[in-house]
Amino acid sequence: MIVPAFAFAVTGYFGYHVFYGDNGIISWQRLERQAAELETEHDRIRLARLALEKKVQLLRPESIDPDLLDERVRAALNFTGSDDIVLYPDPSDRR
Repeated sequence: MIVPAFAFAVTGYFGYHVFYGDNGIISWQRLERQAAELETEHDRIRLARLALEKKVQLLRPESIDPDLLDERVRAALNFTGSDDIVLYPDPSDRR
C-alpha cells in the first residue's frame, strides 16, 4: 500500500510541475507572449531610432539641410521672422 501511494504522490508532484512549474507549459506560454510583446516593442524602438538617425544625418556638417537647420534654430531661440505665419497646435487634438 505504501509503494503505490508513494508512486502516486511522485507522479502527482511531477504532473503538477509539468503544467505549473517554473519551466511548465503555462510558464512557457507566458514567456512566448512576453517575447512577442518585446519583439513588437523592439521594432517600434528600432523605427524610432532610424528616424532619429536620419534627422541627425541631416544635421551633420557635411550635409546640412538648410530647412531643418532653420527649423531647429528657430525652435531653440524661440524666434520667428516678420513674414512667418505661426500655427499653434490645438491642445484638444492630442493623440
